[in-house]
Amino acid sequence: MAYFSKKYRVITIDRPGFGESGKNRTDWSTDAYANDIETVISKLNLKNVILIGHSMAGDIVLRAAVTDTVHVIGIVGVDNFKSVGIPEDAKSKEAFKQAINSLQHNFKQVASAYFTQYLFAKSTPDSIKTRILGDIAKNDSTIAIANIVQGNDFDEVARLKQYGKKLYLINSDYVPTNTSGLTKNKIPFMLTYVNDTGHFPMVEKPHDFNLCLEKVLADIKANPPK
Repeated sequence: MAYFSKKYRVITIDRPGFGESGKNRTDWSTDAYANDIETVISKLNLKNVILIGHSMAGDIVLRAAVTDTVHVIGIVGVDNFKSVGIPEDAKSKEAFKQAINSLQHNFKQVASAYFTQYLFAKSTPDSIKTRILGDIAKNDSTIAIANIVQGNDFDEVARLKQYGKKLYLINSDYVPTNTSGLTKNKIPFMLTYVNDTGHFPMVEKPHDFNLCLEKVLADIKANPPK
């Protein structure tokens, strides 16, 4: 995530199994990744922490925030939590099983096709598509699939209620965010959009994304958790 600021200390983490991090584990669950965040907070003795998580990492930072109520003062989701509280029907569950089966047989081809069809906007530059699809091709398919499967049963509504603070969202508009579940469950939130981008707003429009993030950080500072 390309964000630089003189006001804040910015720390980025490569999740185990991805980027420059190692692969010496078997637990790729939301809980395991949240424990990693807690370890970083503890080792670096961080205070007044704001966790920012893109895509699947939204659940991870939420889980970490629920556990560490002392040091974490806010969480920011990036293009996630777009259908909180919307029940999954039998058709969706079956589609998920079929998708996992397809990924297990031909990960690179299926993942690339899915990203191309569903996660890019019409305005997404070809250079960005090439970069992201190249990153996908480098992923360890076993770890990537385990991430999806082990994180699928995370109860976002229950965890958000347990968290009890405002949820900050910086989402793309290629797929609308359905906030009815958040409203129905009385979960406070602040939603901002980075327009005309796909699933990777911080890559496609870093300047616009950073402006949204500054607004979010200002709101957290002005309304510290009690």
